[in-house]
Amino acid sequence: NGVTTSTQSLAGGAIRDCEFRWLSGNGIVIHDDGTKNPAEGDACQSIRIVNNGITRFGQQYSNGIGIIGYFVKRMLIADNEISYGPYMGTQTGGQSGGHEDAGMKDNILRNNYVHHVMQFHDDGAAFYTLARQQGTHVVDNWADTLLATGLTGGYPVAGIYADNYSEFITYERNANVNCTTAINQNTGGGVQNI
Repeated sequence: NGVTTSTQSLAGGAIRDCEFRWLSGNGIVIHDDGTKNPAEGDACQSIRIVNNGITRFGQQYSNGIGIIGYFVKRMLIADNEISYGPYMGTQTGGQSGGHEDAGMKDNILRNNYVHHVMQFHDDGAAFYTLARQQGTHVVDNWADTLLATGLTGGYPVAGIYADNYSEFITYERNANVNCTTAINQNTGGGVQNI
């Protein structure tokens, strides 16, 4: 991975103006221990990931993702370019297992350019969300050239993908160009208020 925070209670940090190239796995990972509803003092929050270039990730581990933030609050992902990876550009959120608060809220993905990802896997997107995230906004982003390959299955490949229990998230003014599916919403679980 490029940068991984596996510890809890990271607050107020920034990853800015960096270039990450030819990565074995993920680009940037925030809060990867997978604990939902972390205590207030243990939450990863107020982190800024701004103006970075992440390209050719997932070179050895094909499920690598450009930027992942699991159970985070007030994370800003803005003005990044993410490109040429076998799996997703961004993932915001972790599996909650149902319609419940899992400790994620007020995250912002803004003005990112994600292209030529999903080059091997399916079931993903340039901008992928999981679970309830009140106050989260995915706005003014650009997804380009995400084409389903059919190599690993038949699940959606999309510019934007609101998956398992993604709810209370605002999606506005995002451009999806040359994508197999522009927007995919997994609404089978009774998602509320996307």
